This record gives sequence, C-alpha cells and structure tokens, in this order.
Amino acid sequence: MRHRGGVVLLALAGCLAAACFSFAETGPVVSTDKNDYGAAEIVTIRLTNVLFRSIFSHLGSQTPVFAIEDVEMKNAAGGWDTLSAWCRPPFCIYDMDAPAELKPQESVSWAWDPWIYVGGTHDRTRLAAGTYRLRISYRGQAGDPAGQGQWFNAVSNEFKIRQDGKK
Repeated sequence: MRHRGGVVLLALAGCLAAACFSFAETGPVVSTDKNDYGAAEIVTIRLTNVLFRSIFSHLGSQTPVFAIEDVEMKNAAGGWDTLSAWCRPPFCIYDMDAPAELKPQESVSWAWDPWIYVGGTHDRTRLAAGTYRLRISYRGQAGDPAGQGQWFNAVSNEFKIRQDGKK
C-alpha cells in the first residue's frame, strides 16, 4: 500500500511539473496580417509582448525596419535562406532611433513595404515568389536576469509572396 501512495505522489509531481512548463514564457509573438500577399503588397507586421515583463524593440520606434533582423525564404530543400531587409554597414550608415518599450500584453504594428537589400548593399529588389518568415529582434531590460539587455529574435508565421494575379 505504501508503494502505491508513492506512485500517486510521483504522478502528481509529474503533472505539476508539466503544468509549470506549459506556462513558461516562450517569447513575444510576431505575426503578419495575412498569409498570402501579391508581389508588391504591403505586409503588416505585429509584435505582441506576451511576457510578464517589458521588452524593447525597434518595431515600435521611429526606425522600425531595424527590428527585422532577417527575412528568411524557404529553399527547395525545406531550409531557410537569409536575406536582408535593410542596407548594412559598411555600405550604409544610419541614425537609428532607440528601441521602444512594449509593456506586458502590449502590441505594436508596422506596415512593411517588402524590399530586400542584396547582400546588405545599396542594391535592392522586391521579394520573389515564395514562402517567407521574419526574425524580429527585441531585448529585455538591462539588469533583468531573464534578458540582461541582450538581443533575441522572435520568428513570425510563414507567409507566401505570389506573382501578381496568381493564387
């Protein structure tokens, strides 16, 4: 009888541990307003802070494009190729606004005109037809043990860019 009581306690402890993991913070949520876009259509990006502490991102600042750490295009092998949404140093130098604070449960949106800077240079082109996702950068507060001011990436849902007129 004592053995069965121990099994019940272990099972109960396992259930409690699983519940704790299911409520663990995973990171902010990045989504697009649709899953299918035309070749030159605007993509509205939404960043929602579902954490229990403030985060900071350029998406809510005066220079929101800098929040797009990477644009990723699905390749034929099912992996992801990395593209740049902005011209990178040394090709371009910018005055970047400070990242904006998003308090718990706050959201910010930005309408992105999807251009890609080839190799991070001045040369830019529209997104080709294909499946994409975005990596949006954010950081925790300086001195926050969970974030310690370091930068992280939240990955958006996948979305398709199609050639105009095709579904």
